[in-house]
Amino acid sequence: MGQVQHHTRSYVCGTGGSALMHKTVGAALDDAAHPKVQSVQVFGVPDPQYGEQVCAWIKLQAGETSHVEEIVSFCRGQIAHYKVPRYIEFVEEFPMTVTGKVQKLAMRDRMTTRLGLDDRTSG
Repeated sequence: MGQVQHHTRSYVCGTGGSALMHKTVGAALDDAAHPKVQSVQVFGVPDPQYGEQVCAWIKLQAGETSHVEEIVSFCRGQIAHYKVPRYIEFVEEFPMTVTGKVQKLAMRDRMTTRLGLDDRTSG
């Protein structure tokens, strides 16, 4: 019997046998939780060992600066260790559709290319 493949929006990242909702990680970092963060988008990027690793793109509040270690340290006090983003990118804006929706697939593709990851390893 043949296989049917289709692409859907993934709101779950599978990492090391654990499934986690992107919303859980995003809620730990949003503007209500972290004073320097304006908004955050969380998605999975391919990983040969764990299937996927957590990646967060973060827009900071105007005039704020931060670094990866600060965000990781903050997350460790808020969420389980396997939910802490492995990759963190500070961005000025998120790629958007013409209707104003965030393009997480475009973000995933950019990070996969930037990090030299093989998209065929996840999954």
